[in-house]
Amino acid sequence: MRTRIIFFVLICCFPFSIDAQTADQRVEELMEKNEWFLLDEEFPVLKNKISSPVLKKYTEMMLKVYFNELPAAMKDVESLLANHQDELGNKLIDVVICECQVLARMGYYEDAADRMRELTNQLAQFVPKENIVDLFTFVDYYNQLRHVKPFYILRSGKEVKIPFTLEKVGRGNLMFFMVNIHGQEYKFFFDTGTTGMVLSERMAEKIGLKPIADSPVTGSMGKKIGKVATIDSIQIGEISYYNPLVHIIPPDPAVDSIFQIDAALGADFMNLIGELHIYPAEKKIVFPARQMELPPTGRNMMVSNGAYYLKVFSGNERFKMLFDSGNVESDLFASYYRRHQYEIISRGIRDSIYIGGVGGYAQRQVIRLDSISLKIGDIVFSLNNVAVNPDKEVYQNDEDGALGMTFICSFSKVIINFRKMFLKVE
Repeated sequence: MRTRIIFFVLICCFPFSIDAQTADQRVEELMEKNEWFLLDEEFPVLKNKISSPVLKKYTEMMLKVYFNELPAAMKDVESLLANHQDELGNKLIDVVICECQVLARMGYYEDAADRMRELTNQLAQFVPKENIVDLFTFVDYYNQLRHVKPFYILRSGKEVKIPFTLEKVGRGNLMFFMVNIHGQEYKFFFDTGTTGMVLSERMAEKIGLKPIADSPVTGSMGKKIGKVATIDSIQIGEISYYNPLVHIIPPDPAVDSIFQIDAALGADFMNLIGELHIYPAEKKIVFPARQMELPPTGRNMMVSNGAYYLKVFSGNERFKMLFDSGNVESDLFASYYRRHQYEIISRGIRDSIYIGGVGGYAQRQVIRLDSISLKIGDIVFSLNNVAVNPDKEVYQNDEDGALGMTFICSFSKVIINFRKMFLKVE
């Protein structure tokens, strides 16, 4: 399920005025195209050939942001701001924006708001306010959260296991498990497609949460204004999760009349945990005491604007796939359709499906393929009866599709590491 806060997209191209050199041009090209997986692969060779020290440091910063090395990214931000402001030129603004985004992702809302306010106050002297409205929105939102403490977890050094159930929702199944809030048990589903916690309005009222800010939320069918609250702590098995942000979704009669899910636990918690193992057949999630080493195939997961993406291959073709355990199926999107239109039309069977979520519920015309062979890491697998949507949905960016519950349930074990940023299947 795609449910996340969106304010703006950081501009990542970096037009330095330098003599053309192969490494510099290649880095700039990959950043401009948002080819972060490919840049991550090539950068170990490129970095020693880059002629501009500022470009090199900027690229390192951006890779750390996209591959979830936030404390290290902050050190690069500090170095750029302390030593290279003149060389950064107009890109100084993007570095400060990046700093604010990272502070917010780490839960330092007051610092993020204050730093962004400094930037907007300076920009407002030279730029029409309507051109930087997203930055003002950022300031307003996080200023309301300035007294919220950073989120964190407490756990023992032991392995933690929690059972889950697979329950039918719409066209497929989702993973549900129990969460303890103030001594009461509530059913949540596991959702890599959202940040923080998501609660329905009725669930939030039942728990007694008091909203502290409006929360612009983008879902699979559009945008809505919900509310955001915080809660002192929740318990997942033997793990305590403190100060999570809770995004409260208003009721939607069109969606709620067909299915209603009251609670989801998203990627902020999983990021704090670091690593989890899903055993679909055994219906358990394990949070290991020790994390795995990075596989020889390297990093295959990145994060952008709160969404997690996987690097997947089909033969020699490279895919960027949204990883969304709140999606009951696995789908291919318009970008894939545009590249393979004639093959899809000749092989596929037309079908209609209903999709729903934040923003509404609607019918879509798709083309189903009997199967497609993919590879993640060193494992080849097939997605069967996969729907290809020829039209771009509001929540989609440049990704080729989404891997959801049908993907997860294809394996005996799925290992997700949010520190080293890889997903491994067995």
